[in-house]
Amino acid sequence: MLNLFKTLINRRNWLIPLLMTIAYAIVSGINLAQIGGNPNATWMGNYESKNITFIFDKPTEFHSIRYFLGLSNGKFKVSAQTESNVNLQIMEIDTSSFPPPVYQWNSIILNQNLYIKQLSFSIESPIVEFKQFAIFDNKGKLVTNYRISIGYSNNLDKIDTLFATKEAPKNYAPSIKSSIVYDEMYYATTAYQYINHIPLYANNHPPLGTLIISLGILIFGMNPLGWRVMAYLCGVITIPLIYCFAEKVFKSNRAAIFAALLLMFDFMHFTINRYALIDSMVTLFICAEYLMLFIYIENQKLGNLNSAQNNLWGVALFFALALATKWTALFSLATLLPIVLYYEFFYIIQPANNQNTKFNKLLKLASISIFITTLYCSSFIPQYLTQGESRNFLNFIIEQHLTMWHYHTGYAVTHHHEFESSWWSWPLMLRPQQIYIWINLITKQSASVVLMGNPAIWWFSIVAVLLMTMNFIKNRSWQLGFILLAIASQYLPYILIKRTSFIYYLYAVTPFMILAITWTLDAALKRPETSLKKLVWIYLALVIGLFILFYPAISGLEIQRDYTYRYLLWYQSWNF
Repeated sequence: MLNLFKTLINRRNWLIPLLMTIAYAIVSGINLAQIGGNPNATWMGNYESKNITFIFDKPTEFHSIRYFLGLSNGKFKVSAQTESNVNLQIMEIDTSSFPPPVYQWNSIILNQNLYIKQLSFSIESPIVEFKQFAIFDNKGKLVTNYRISIGYSNNLDKIDTLFATKEAPKNYAPSIKSSIVYDEMYYATTAYQYINHIPLYANNHPPLGTLIISLGILIFGMNPLGWRVMAYLCGVITIPLIYCFAEKVFKSNRAAIFAALLLMFDFMHFTINRYALIDSMVTLFICAEYLMLFIYIENQKLGNLNSAQNNLWGVALFFALALATKWTALFSLATLLPIVLYYEFFYIIQPANNQNTKFNKLLKLASISIFITTLYCSSFIPQYLTQGESRNFLNFIIEQHLTMWHYHTGYAVTHHHEFESSWWSWPLMLRPQQIYIWINLITKQSASVVLMGNPAIWWFSIVAVLLMTMNFIKNRSWQLGFILLAIASQYLPYILIKRTSFIYYLYAVTPFMILAITWTLDAALKRPETSLKKLVWIYLALVIGLFILFYPAISGLEIQRDYTYRYLLWYQSWNF
């Protein structure tokens, strides 16, 4: 019976994070992407003057033309021929404009009351990829009484079938469920280019994060589910990871539950992991790196050197993965290097039979450095293969790093953004970043997506970090010092960075901010004062309540615009 009880306890320890992870996965996955209904046709405008023409059975008065673009960076013009044989140029569109209108529905509204016989899309400069058209008459009905002329084609029947739809496309208006959102235009497009060995659209960051995104596209196709699913999974995995982190640091299941719960209901974590952005991957890897580093220190202190060495290789692995995703992983070196050097060369507790000479330790660290460098450089191989050139790999690596460096020290410094913000303002959330907005002025409905933290978490984290700092100064707890060092190393380097910055940069610090709050809550529950214990539960209820209140603004849910004005725009600088 006793053994059975112990088994149930162990199962319970795993059951709690499992249930929390499943619950988060379900809530976070709601309206993640449109399932089905995405355009699958392709007409590639790959040379100048190539055109596609819609010839109508009878002259028709149009209201709008909607078209879905695929991989594009060229120009095209839209022209029409009226019933009196007058040729009109309706519009010229540059798909390389910012933001590029790729992988989403776009519209052209026709304000002229003209009856049109045929409508042409002509390539001015390649490449422009059309995936579907939807043409509506002045009564808002889908027009299907046409035939398509493209001069010549080996798959004309396929084009007719896919473009000449008999029903209006699902979600033909731009929406978060069916279209590219924010920086997905870079990462999703580049991921697709990796798969098809096409020269890359964007290479401003190391490639691993984009390669991870491409795995989802390989499985589900080039659609919102395909390009978002890997970031979504990274966000889901981070929940049990921080549970394990908190349990390891504080030796408390209660603290672990608090940490996982806070991350589940943080706005930034919820939002940023629902889109094809590399920050979800780099934060996951950084969090795993610090967890392995913590376990490394613990084993060093216990004299478990073999386990500590295995942990060190784990640190190296996750550091390399984080670095191959985004250069902000370099910030962790401020913590990693001093700790590893101290415990390898200066920590005095060693077993009597220890054979780790300084030379062997140097050899081990050199091997780890080679491992990190090899793994990091290997992430560039798919990009190298897309170039189709005979340059040697070393020169290619150097050129890519110069390109990234020039971007972050040049363009990213001189070009400003409506939602840019300074590093010191991020915990205060003075400037949340809107990444999607849709407003219907007629129905007064809106849908928006904003990157910001849960005020109850981000604002209280300032207090929690101060309390943790004071306790560390008093008691010298190395566990608390470790968390404070992690926060400082991931946050303070932004003081020195001059490039345009945004509030979501603080996301990589969020897990450690939450650990500081977790310690504060757990410490409060250990005190005898009943009032403190009540405050803890009130605080957790506030965290969940604010998540529910702001859910429409962080999920893109369509609501009455008045709800946003009344309850969500707390400050004049909040605009979403």
